[in-house]
Amino acid sequence: MRRFILTVAGIAVLGCAAPPTFAWSSAHRWIRQWAIERLPQWQIDHIGQAHLASLATKYTSLQDAHAGGRRADLDPYCIVPDQSLSLHDVNDLEPTLAGMAWYLERTIVHLRVRESDEAMKYLGVLCHWCEDPGSPGAHSSPVSEATLRVLLPPPRSFENRNYLYGAGWIGLEKNVGLDDRSYQPRLIGRDIAETAARLTHMQRLLMVRNGGFIVPAIIGRIEDDVVRLDAAIGDALSYNARLVADIIYTVACLAAQRVDPQEVESLNRQPLTDWVSDYRGGGTSHPYYVVPFLKNQAMDAERRLHPLKLTDDDGEREVKYGLGMGTPFKLTYTLANNGCYEQFVTDVGLHPTAGAGAGIVFAVLIDGNEVARTNIITTDQPAQRITVPLPKRVVVQITLVTIAAEGSTATHNLCVWGEPHLLRDVMENTHD
Repeated sequence: MRRFILTVAGIAVLGCAAPPTFAWSSAHRWIRQWAIERLPQWQIDHIGQAHLASLATKYTSLQDAHAGGRRADLDPYCIVPDQSLSLHDVNDLEPTLAGMAWYLERTIVHLRVRESDEAMKYLGVLCHWCEDPGSPGAHSSPVSEATLRVLLPPPRSFENRNYLYGAGWIGLEKNVGLDDRSYQPRLIGRDIAETAARLTHMQRLLMVRNGGFIVPAIIGRIEDDVVRLDAAIGDALSYNARLVADIIYTVACLAAQRVDPQEVESLNRQPLTDWVSDYRGGGTSHPYYVVPFLKNQAMDAERRLHPLKLTDDDGEREVKYGLGMGTPFKLTYTLANNGCYEQFVTDVGLHPTAGAGAGIVFAVLIDGNEVARTNIITTDQPAQRITVPLPKRVVVQITLVTIAAEGSTATHNLCVWGEPHLLRDVMENTHD
């Protein structure tokens, strides 16, 4: 693969050195360089190789240097007007969405008037903000230091060292696994509104996904298992670097007003299961009593796993993506919609393994209000389609509800939400 050579000679770090950080630290540079190397040549030419070099060196950690206002000269890049944000963490949806849109707009405006160095400062802060939540052992941890030390008692040699971050932490930063991974960056959104909405959720998804590498990395570190440690950190770096490549690629496409129509078309239909739900624990009746729903799988009454399927008038059909779910249950997705998506569509019904005693009602709530409800679906009835309009609001809640019909058998109520998705351009998807 073509290698992008950073022209770092003569480039000094902006101002004084940043204070010590306990997230990716120097990995910000590895992530940026890898992402830049995977851009199409026209984008490197459009932005300029020297400016991209600055993005991967001088402008990797401006918010660290700013450190809560210690560098007034960085205020224009590290303070989002009218918003209170930590530019290292996942924040609430509305301020995050506003911040994402602001950084995208500032970057694109400066690129369009050929003020590329200014653009790279804003883009550098945006990339860092999206990189930090994907750092195992720092901003992505869903558990506390105390909980980790109960679950993974430290050996004597690590008793006075932190698992997560801070003074004395065990350190999970290694440049492993990036160079050998190929990737073609993808468009996040066709405009700033859609890009900000999707990026808000992609940052959350990165945090959740990379949080899953914390325990394997810690085990690898304290047991001196280099293979396990490198695999965990390498995967975390890769997920992070791919998101950053997508961010830079999308910014360049929008700034140059050069967007591939096929990529735009692929964005019209967004699987709801690509986003992170609000679920934080709980169960329902057997067989889903331990986990009330499964993504892209279903259970039978004996808790055996099956691919998702629904029954239509023509017989059984496989479902590409969706949820297997028990009853009764409510699953909510809180989405930074930003007015982009117009409809929510899903097929609902019983899995073919459901017993004769099944009887289910499906309902959909928007912002807590019921907007759709099926009749009772039994094993001899085909799947039904639910289509509901979405309000043109910044944040929208979609709640999927399963209700057991009176007298039905709980173990037979094997619900399936088939291909639940958001539609942006409804008129372009009338074939659905």
